[in-house]
Amino acid sequence: MGLESSHFDQKYLFASFILWMGMFILPPLAYFDFQYGFLYAATAKLVVAFSCPLSLYLAKRLQWQRGLTLVASYSLFFMTLFGAVTKMGSIYGLIWIPILPLLFIYTGGRRLGLLQTLIYLLVMSLSFFYLHQDAFGQDAVVVYLQTLLAYSIVTVVASIYEHTQLKMRSGLQQQADLDFLTGSMNRRGLVRGIEAEMDACVRHGTRFSLILLDLDDFKRINDRRGHDVGDLVLQGVVRLMTQQLRKNDLLGRWGGEEFILILPHTRLSEAAIMAERLRLSLAQQVFSRDVVVTASFGVSEYRTGEALNDLIQRVDQTQYQAKRRKNCVVVDEAEA
Repeated sequence: MGLESSHFDQKYLFASFILWMGMFILPPLAYFDFQYGFLYAATAKLVVAFSCPLSLYLAKRLQWQRGLTLVASYSLFFMTLFGAVTKMGSIYGLIWIPILPLLFIYTGGRRLGLLQTLIYLLVMSLSFFYLHQDAFGQDAVVVYLQTLLAYSIVTVVASIYEHTQLKMRSGLQQQADLDFLTGSMNRRGLVRGIEAEMDACVRHGTRFSLILLDLDDFKRINDRRGHDVGDLVLQGVVRLMTQQLRKNDLLGRWGGEEFILILPHTRLSEAAIMAERLRLSLAQQVFSRDVVVTASFGVSEYRTGEALNDLIQRVDQTQYQAKRRKNCVVVDEAEA
């Protein structure tokens, strides 16, 4: 959530800068429009100016990223569109055009921003040729092509920048959620995954189960064979379990030699079968330097409305019971 929240804040600051400027600049411009008789353009400027504070408040309050697109992008869009019905508005509209791709793509994202950019280009082209072509005389086509070229260049640059930023954020997010040693998810990634499944249960009535496993006597392996061998065993355990998981299952290192499996759309009984299969495979596997390791498994199913800490505590208790016996699977008695 940290990276996503930070990115929202950046977009919010960008939109805030545009809209706060609009609040102070547009009313004087609207006054001059009224003086010269451009009533539509003046009305549009005033509507945009007075809607800025409310729009900013709602976008921040709701953390609504797409709201920023409506807030900032359409403010300029409608101002320019209304301005296009006047002689002066058409000329001023061309001045605003190169700014809009930056605003559309940055606040709305690459796909939505490009769609908005295309729609706006079509609207302004129709406005130019059918309403105000005579305002530019013989140079009308040249002015239009130059404006179109500037608009296209800004659009391409903004699109490439947003795509690059998206890939970079995705890479950083992935690195932040992965365990460096095993390549599986880390605790942070697991918490995000569990929270996502909890949200799906509330929204769509689905279910999921957790398996918490702890490698038995793993400290003895580190003490007798060294930490290098212990690291190889951890990596081997992750590879072995990954091969047996389904496409949507998630595996991560909870800490030390503890791992959690998130099993979407899985009942407690089905999760218990999965845990037993993993336990048998693990006990039969020979790892580096002829190391054989077993694990103790605890299994619990999520209860709708349950807090994350309560779910973790329940599955931890079942795993603790299994740990006392070692090399076994214990199912949450409250759900069995």
